[in-house]
Amino acid sequence: MGGACTIELVADTPSGAYGIAIDDAFVYWVEVDGVIARAPKPGGPRQVLVTGESQPQFIAVDAANVYWTVIGDGTAARPSGVRKAPKAGGQPIDLLTDPSLQAWEIAVDDAFVYWSDEGAGNALHRVFRIPKQGGAATALVMLAGDAQNDKDKITSIAVDATSLYFCDHVASAIYRKADKNDPQSALVKLAGAMTPDGIALSADDVFWTSFSDAGSDPSGLYKAPKAGGAPVTLATSLQATNAVSVFGGEVFWGAFYDGTVNRTPTSGGATTRIASGQNPVRIGVDARWVFWTNQANRSVMRAVR
Repeated sequence: MGGACTIELVADTPSGAYGIAIDDAFVYWVEVDGVIARAPKPGGPRQVLVTGESQPQFIAVDAANVYWTVIGDGTAARPSGVRKAPKAGGQPIDLLTDPSLQAWEIAVDDAFVYWSDEGAGNALHRVFRIPKQGGAATALVMLAGDAQNDKDKITSIAVDATSLYFCDHVASAIYRKADKNDPQSALVKLAGAMTPDGIALSADDVFWTSFSDAGSDPSGLYKAPKAGGAPVTLATSLQATNAVSVFGGEVFWGAFYDGTVNRTPTSGGATTRIASGQNPVRIGVDARWVFWTNQANRSVMRAVR
C-alpha cells in the first residue's frame, strides 16, 4: 500500500471537527460545539466565522458564501435547517428552518443548495433544494424510512451539471436522479452497495465508500459509470468511512477504524497510504494538498498529495 506521507496540523478544534470544504485560498469546517471556522490552506491561524450553531453537520462553499446544515434539537427555538454566511465572516442567514427536519448532507451548484433530511424511524428520508438567495424549498427525493433500522438513510449526496447522486445506506444502493431539478425525474439505481456512506464524482464515474461496523463485510472503495454499468472494486479495507473526494485522476478516501487516509487511481491500481493514526471523517483535495477532519485528536489535518 505504500508508506505514509508527512502530515501537518491545520488547526486544533476544541470540540472536534466534522464537515469540511475548500476553495482556492481556505479550508473550512464545522465544529461540534457550534463553530464554523476556516484557516488559510498554506498555513495560518484558525479564523472563527460563526458561533452558537445548533449541532452543525456538513458544509459547502461557493465564490461568496459558506453553507451548512444544522440538526438542531427539534424545538422552535433551535430548529434544524440550512444556513449561510459570507466566507469572510458576517451575520448568518437562515435559508430554511424547520424543527421537524434533521438536515444532514449538503451540496451546492451555481443556483441552488441541496440537502438531505434524515427523518427518524419510519419517517420519510428526503433530498431538497432551495435557491441560494432564499425562497421555497422543493422536495426532489422522498424515500420511506425503515422502522426496524433507524440509521441515517441518505448518507451522502453530490451533484454535477445535470444530475443528483446519493447513497442509500439502509437499502445498500447508489442512485442517480437524472434531472436534479425535476421532482418527477426517475431514480436510477446505479449499483447495489454494501452500506454505502460517502460519494464523489468525476466527469464519467461515481465513486463511493462502504462502511461496516462488523468489520467483516467487504468495506472499501468502489466506482460505477454515471451512465450505468458494472461496479468496480478499487480498494478494500476492514472498515471504510464516508471520507471520499476525487481530484486529478485520483480518488482520496479514509478508513475510519483503520485510521488511514489513502489515494487510489480512478482507473484502478495500487493504493498509496497518505497518513495513518487518524480517524478521518471528511476529506477535501486540491492540486497540492489533501485535507481531512480528524476525530482522533479533534483537529483539521493536511498532507501533500
